[in-house]
Amino acid sequence: MRQGGVLLQSSIPAFIEPGLSEQEKVTREVQDLFLEKLNIRVDSSNQDLFQTGILDSTNMVQLLLHIEERFGLRVPIEEVGADSLRSVDSMARLVSHCKNIPADAAAEAEEDTIREVQALFLDKMAIRVDSVDADLFQTGVFDSMTLVEFILHLEEHFGLRFPMEDLELDSVLSVSKLAGMVTKGKLAAAGNEF
Repeated sequence: MRQGGVLLQSSIPAFIEPGLSEQEKVTREVQDLFLEKLNIRVDSSNQDLFQTGILDSTNMVQLLLHIEERFGLRVPIEEVGADSLRSVDSMARLVSHCKNIPADAAAEAEEDTIREVQALFLDKMAIRVDSVDADLFQTGVFDSMTLVEFILHLEEHFGLRFPMEDLELDSVLSVSKLAGMVTKGKLAAAGNEF
């Protein structure tokens, strides 16, 4: 079945031919991810995915999460832009680039977001939260009112919008989960710029 010039197929991973360069292998794996995870076959690796409507902010975030999982890497938010996600080729270059980023740099970016969330608790709510994995409801930091108040502080501080109907309880249970929600929000906001 075709949708918008794109052939939709069931999830069947493609065989990666021997003798391909490392970059060609990464390109094929990214194409496989589109087919396997989004059920979209992208035949041309240099096709503009935004212009053709194949990629939007929602499936872009999903695809980035799948890329991180498949290749065992973290894509720093500052690396996400229109050019880095415009085609399968550009995504393959992004993967190759991120493979060369030291794991320490990605972990440091994540730690920075966690520290910002902790500082926001202290600044806006006068609450020191030292344990990044502690359940904020069980420890009494959050009740329904303080949760809503803190989400508003997060939105203002990071320049994001978290629709309340999209929030899941699991995503706000701890500082580390809140930091992850901020990272996903930044990715979604970057996708909406295209």
